[in-house]
Amino acid sequence: MTGPSSDDLVLADVVEEHLEELDFLLETRQGSIFSPDFRPLHLQRLEERIEAHTDGVREGAEAGLEAARRALAGDTWSLRAAGAWACLRRPSPALDLVVSGLAAADDETALGLRLGLRHAPRDVLPMFARRLPPEARSDFSEMVLLDARAFRERSVPAEELRPFLAHASGAVRMLAWSARLRCGPGPDRRELSAAVEDEDALVRARVLEAAARWGVREVLGLARDAAARGGERDAQAIRALGAFGGAEEFALLRAAVDGAAASAALSALGALGDLRAVPVLLSAIAVPGLAWAAGNAFTAMVGEPLGLVPVEVSGELERLPDPAEAMKIWEKRSAGLAPSERWSGGRAVDQMGLAEIFGELNLEAARDAYLRSCLRAGGSAQDFELESLAAERGRPIRP
Repeated sequence: MTGPSSDDLVLADVVEEHLEELDFLLETRQGSIFSPDFRPLHLQRLEERIEAHTDGVREGAEAGLEAARRALAGDTWSLRAAGAWACLRRPSPALDLVVSGLAAADDETALGLRLGLRHAPRDVLPMFARRLPPEARSDFSEMVLLDARAFRERSVPAEELRPFLAHASGAVRMLAWSARLRCGPGPDRRELSAAVEDEDALVRARVLEAAARWGVREVLGLARDAAARGGERDAQAIRALGAFGGAEEFALLRAAVDGAAASAALSALGALGDLRAVPVLLSAIAVPGLAWAAGNAFTAMVGEPLGLVPVEVSGELERLPDPAEAMKIWEKRSAGLAPSERWSGGRAVDQMGLAEIFGELNLEAARDAYLRSCLRAGGSAQDFELESLAAERGRPIRP
């Protein structure tokens, strides 16, 4: 009996390289989907590379399937995501491999499988659900399916989600609130008050976004309470106050800069886009412990990144945003920015339509602007998918 030929071994190596790159790119995409450093064009280029490496795995035929099978048993969520992505986007989706992968995964690594299910061809999800055997079903696997349905179809009834919103697993709660963001209805005040105190920071962030999406105005009051407390666990709510609130929130956020959640308050001031915050940011850029948060907030408003300079911190040199450059940029730009406007990336964001927002703002600012418009519209704003592929961003969802 002969072993694999040299051509087979070369093909297997090539396929493995494609899958490793797919693993890296999916991890990068997930970490960048709301990045202030990414614009839609950056996301599109990243996704073009993802598609090219997906093609490379597909063209590997049996070698590609074997590599995807190993990835689905991997020990990171991104490796499992790469395996699921490759399996489900084949001309004949390898459903059984992904079913087995979901059944064997723990909550953390199985989170990657939802990316494959979210972005698979539309007919794959119902086929996958039918293939999942009873012994492989758990609260987590059910929420993975509900999350993918919410992402693709906006059709998950509230009563199906409700049992998972306070689940013992933080991963399940995060998926449930992600689905609630897409399907509604918004949480009532009692439900919201409890959920924003969740022990998991990711869950707290999804809860705040869901409340904004469905026009629950009480979210601003709870965020103001968080800003007044100014504790480290209040960071998500403080950031939300800047993202979803208006000029009236400036004083509270300014005061929070002097508390334990100073970095969150600086980020919130950047999201608020009120030019009264600029002197605060310029001062904070000169403080080593606050320099990154303040520099990023300054860039979020004005639209110009700062260079880095070496600064001695606790006896060691670190490269931090340059306060002198920030001052020069502000001296040059300040005359052209109207104090009455809300500024994001050097643009008067409240003067922009949604098409401009999705096409031109960075991914973080576009999310903030869209959810802010939803809150102002009482939840009746047009439905967009904020985590869609770049080519689909800015297209209304039609269930």
